[in-house]
Amino acid sequence: LWSIELNAPWPEDAKGRKFSAIHSIATGSFHCTSSIIEHGGGFAFVAKLKNQELRPTGQSVAKDEVEALTIEAPHLDTDSLSMVLYRNGKSIAQSNKKTFQYLNPSPGTYRVEIHVTIPQLLRGKESVPVIYSNKIRITD
Repeated sequence: LWSIELNAPWPEDAKGRKFSAIHSIATGSFHCTSSIIEHGGGFAFVAKLKNQELRPTGQSVAKDEVEALTIEAPHLDTDSLSMVLYRNGKSIAQSNKKTFQYLNPSPGTYRVEIHVTIPQLLRGKESVPVIYSNKIRITD
């Protein structure tokens, strides 16, 4: 089973929560999390701008404004976690660290998958995706 986790503040009042949820979904500021993990808490994928501002998923940013794409792994009780960064649907970088920065990204559409290694049914292990990010688009 998969769930959607919003990358937005969660106001205390019901009207504010409704607006925040609709806005997050409409702008693409969310990621999908597998039920294999309890939640994706701590996961982040943002574009770090040269002026130190951050742009979340669902945003488009000009290449000359972006310093790096930053990925923060979720807080999980496992050491078998890996991040895979995709550009235009092709894997371009992998990391097993808690934080990863991809400097000076070229124009394209970027997204991230978080993988966890789990035991196979009879023997061995396999790496399965447990988080899919939404996209960040870098334009010319």
